[in-house]
Amino acid sequence: NGDPFLGGITLTRMKYEGEDLLLLAWKDITEQRKAEDQIRKLISAVEQSPVSIVITDNQGNIEYVNPKACEITGYSFNELAGSNPRVLKSGETPPEEYARMWKTISQGKEWKGTFHNRKKNGEYFWESSTIAPVMDASGTITHYIAIKEDITDRKNIQEALIQSENRYRKVNEQSKTVVWEVDMEGKYTYMSPVSESVYGYTPEELEGKVYFYDIMPEDRWEEFKILGLEIIRKGEELRDFINPIQKKDGSLIWVSTDGTIMVDQDNHTIGYRGADNDITEKMLAEEEMRKFRTISDQANYATAITNLEGTLLYVNDAFAEMHGWNKQELIGMNLRDLHRSDRIAIVENLLETLCLNGGFKAKEVWRSRKDGTIFPSLMTSTVIYNDLHEPKYLSATIIDITHQKAQEEEIRNHNNKLKAIIAAMPDKIFEHDCDGNFLGFYLQDPETMLAPKNKVLDMNIRDIFSPEAAEINIQSIRESLERQSLVTHEFHEVIKDQLRYFEVRTVPLGDKKVLRFVRDITDKKLKELEIKKLTIAIEQSPVSIVVTDPQGNFEYISPAFTEITGYTLEDVIGKHTRILQSGQTSSDTYRGLWSTITIGQTWNGEWLNKKKNGELYWEKVVISPIANDKGEIVNIVAIKEDITERKRAEQEILELNTSLEKKVKERTVDLARTNEQLVDEIEERKRVDKALMAKTEELEKFFTLSLDLLGITDLHGNFLKVNNAFETTLGYPTSYFVNKNFAHFLHPDDVEITAEVVRRLGEKVTTEGFINRYRTINGQYRSIEWHVVLVGERLYAAARDVTERLQLEETLMATIAREKELSDLKSRFVSMASHEFRTPLATILMAAETLLNYWKKLDEERIHGKLNTVVEQVKHLTGIVTNVLQVSRIQEGKITFIPKETDLVNLVNSAVHSFNMDKTLQSKISFSSDLEEQNMPLDKQLMQQVMNNLLSNAVKYSQPDPHVEVSITRIDNDIQISVKDNGVGIPEQDMPNMFQPFFRAGNVFNIEGNGLGLTIVRECVRLHGGDVSFISIQGKGSTFFVNLPVNA
Repeated sequence: NGDPFLGGITLTRMKYEGEDLLLLAWKDITEQRKAEDQIRKLISAVEQSPVSIVITDNQGNIEYVNPKACEITGYSFNELAGSNPRVLKSGETPPEEYARMWKTISQGKEWKGTFHNRKKNGEYFWESSTIAPVMDASGTITHYIAIKEDITDRKNIQEALIQSENRYRKVNEQSKTVVWEVDMEGKYTYMSPVSESVYGYTPEELEGKVYFYDIMPEDRWEEFKILGLEIIRKGEELRDFINPIQKKDGSLIWVSTDGTIMVDQDNHTIGYRGADNDITEKMLAEEEMRKFRTISDQANYATAITNLEGTLLYVNDAFAEMHGWNKQELIGMNLRDLHRSDRIAIVENLLETLCLNGGFKAKEVWRSRKDGTIFPSLMTSTVIYNDLHEPKYLSATIIDITHQKAQEEEIRNHNNKLKAIIAAMPDKIFEHDCDGNFLGFYLQDPETMLAPKNKVLDMNIRDIFSPEAAEINIQSIRESLERQSLVTHEFHEVIKDQLRYFEVRTVPLGDKKVLRFVRDITDKKLKELEIKKLTIAIEQSPVSIVVTDPQGNFEYISPAFTEITGYTLEDVIGKHTRILQSGQTSSDTYRGLWSTITIGQTWNGEWLNKKKNGELYWEKVVISPIANDKGEIVNIVAIKEDITERKRAEQEILELNTSLEKKVKERTVDLARTNEQLVDEIEERKRVDKALMAKTEELEKFFTLSLDLLGITDLHGNFLKVNNAFETTLGYPTSYFVNKNFAHFLHPDDVEITAEVVRRLGEKVTTEGFINRYRTINGQYRSIEWHVVLVGERLYAAARDVTERLQLEETLMATIAREKELSDLKSRFVSMASHEFRTPLATILMAAETLLNYWKKLDEERIHGKLNTVVEQVKHLTGIVTNVLQVSRIQEGKITFIPKETDLVNLVNSAVHSFNMDKTLQSKISFSSDLEEQNMPLDKQLMQQVMNNLLSNAVKYSQPDPHVEVSITRIDNDIQISVKDNGVGIPEQDMPNMFQPFFRAGNVFNIEGNGLGLTIVRECVRLHGGDVSFISIQGKGSTFFVNLPVNA
């Protein structure tokens, strides 16, 4: 059905009718590989978790512990594996607590509580635990998962996590088909490596960056964007959808697209998956074939001409079709290439006979097609001589006699092929009647059946499986027969004390029998169970886990992330992690982060981030890159812990130290008053002065190194001191600012408003967010945002260069306005396309289906009639597309404008004459001119299009009895062309929009049109320096005026 899949292929050599063949067996391992990738991803997260994760069987025996559990308890993995968690008991936790825990989890519920435990070295510690059961498909508890956190000292900094394993493994793709996945917005989330050879883009250039319509031709972006997103939204499948792709080098290719939706475990649509096959060569070949089909179809036998060496110089379509090649491929080939190697000797004998005798008739020759198959033919050949009777060429006519000779052989080969296919399939195949009785079986190893092969044909499904499993299978048989279609289901059964899972596809054979294809999917189900266990572990972790693409765009967040930040997955998916930035973390921190992870190393650090509600919080972060087997970073995993409380405690300690220092100073003053302790006071003052000097040096370093602009002025705005950021931003040395007033650097328009802000500082202590423009050393201006505090007789200011931010905001507003304009244009285009494309396409489809289904019953005249209908409708659609492209080229300034000296009167008269030649008009367009001739520089092609559009509109909207008057007159320095009709006229409310692309008046929607004619007229006239206007009365007609300057 066109869905892409990952195949595991087995090749086996075999003999068939004396020939060496290859038998290919395919097994769909798509889901298996996805499950493995998912397991690796989850294992990576679990292995790096900063909390203990313990997995036990349903008896409580430990099967798995993560490294953090070993680190906390002091036991190794091997010491804990197979033991019971009671080895950690300290004896302090009451037995009743353990009883309540077991009662809760054995009932399939989650338990949360606290244990007092003992490490291997005898040290006691407290653990907060969450224990949850894991169940299989039948609801039986198979394992328990415990998430345990050491809460003895919450403020201890956790050790760096173990660098994670690679999350993904590259699939070994042999196909040249490009496989891709997009999200609900159409952005590529996966692209197979084949894209580089087909599109010219690497997967890294497309994934997470480009939307599917971005690599289509620019003039069709909106068309395919609307169509593609609608298909994704509706969940429709694509089959052989032909569309163009613009490669990275700018060249155009054609692809056939097949695709289907992607859903998550809850069956919610999360994106779209598809495959593109490059059919460019096929499209070109089909176009060439259509050019010559009329001539080629006249010959019902194959014809070929070669040189004396047998090189093909000419073949007709029948010859190419007979051999399975196209004509271009055959030209230049040797006719020996059209025969199998074991028949070359026969061909050589025929060539020798041909050259000796000058020809032969009706020889039976076996020939080979492109796909390697052979067929019998009757061949008549002759030598072509020149005027000197010298042999120059060989010609041959060939008739395919396959049908007469090979029907019986075809049936036998068909049966053998079916047997080979069945033998290669990994499924067990059974034939049943409607009641589930076995009628036959087809499998390589009958010994693997659940019943003796010599007795199975006397048995029913109920004799082999449990009542529940048997009923599921028999119900599928009945459903398949009733619907006469494929029915797929899964069931499980305990076989030899082991629970096995099976997938069954049931297809009808007539109305009373079915075939059941049974496949063991136990391994797949077990992997899904592993994924479920690991997912539960991550979902219950109290620390947040984030997975991004290599650029830092969100792909996954754990529930703890949402709990801490307030952001949901829908809020952040596809967005950059910078949405969390508070603006208070230095850019050096981020640069250090990226320089570390881009070389494949793990980064540790702390920063201040911002939640969704604006609240700031501190995080301790461990970030590790995940690389593929080529060493390319494909994802980034971050383990993040909220350390706000720890930071708050540290701040309290700092404040306490400050308070203590204050008390020391007070004590020093008291001691100074005592003469007996004068020496001690002097020493204390020296110590305090030394500490004060150190603090001053620290503040001076901070002041100097700050990336923000820091400065001190007096109350009049004269700079007393500035930091190095002033020199970095504005270019002047820091010494240049001293004793200079701020007005010296300001943009003239900002001097007064800045002075007013400084004056208002006398009324309040601070001002924030004030922006003005400062002149740089090279004469340009930078926008600076100020935060100023008044302290005594000084103004302390901190500022930041926001020039780029303001430019970005201006660009964003302009982009929004442009997007609104494009949205209005798109809506009008969609309205036009839905109206104007539907009827021609329906007509083409009806004619094509008639030819496809009844061409053998139609005579030649009716076939030509249907083809002419298709051609006329295609020309109509081509005209619409041509108008759209011309409007686009005009608006983009890409239209070619070549004015030459032309007689305008003759041009207009010719246009009128052409229309009057139509029998339906009967010369109902009159023409008059005040001028005998008017030579002026005109682009003849564009002006002809102006007249054609105006005359076409006048006739079209004046039915059923059109009367059109065309006149030319001179008004001052302009030549005016007027076109007057007696048509339906234009409603007054629609007049301002008549020259807008795709706009049509409200009273003509029942008349064919696309809303582009007047747009093209106006733009073509404007290129000549002229203008277009009109007057109209609804119900009485319209007059359009084209004014062209004489001396343009």
